Amino acid sequence: MNRITILTALALAAALAGCASTASTEFAAEARKPDAAEVTSIFRGHTFTLDQTKVVYGPANEVTAFFGGRSDTGTWTAEDGRICFSFKVIPSACNEVRMVGQDIFLKRSNGRVSQLKPAG
Repeated sequence: MNRITILTALALAAALAGCASTASTEFAAEARKPDAAEVTSIFRGHTFTLDQTKVVYGPANEVTAFFGGRSDTGTWTAEDGRICFSFKVIPSACNEVRMVGQDIFLKRSNGRVSQLKPAG
């Protein structure tokens, strides 16, 4: 991996890690854990934002993240209460998924809980 690729990966990891809409490390008491089928329907074919990062979840489980004028592509998979990513540059990770009503929350690998916002 060249220096630019490593720096890009580190910048994206830092951007995604810092994208929490709340400093909480715990889900709300009323949050529920969706099963794998629901996680799939939540993400497949939808686009969400986390602060300055936009993530597009394709219908064939492809994913594209746009951040800081750059992008990375990969795949995503759904599990009970989790979504997992495998990107070309960004480190692979799984995030816990919880729902509060129609609101979607992720628990990031840094332990912070972030609310996803549908991209408009």
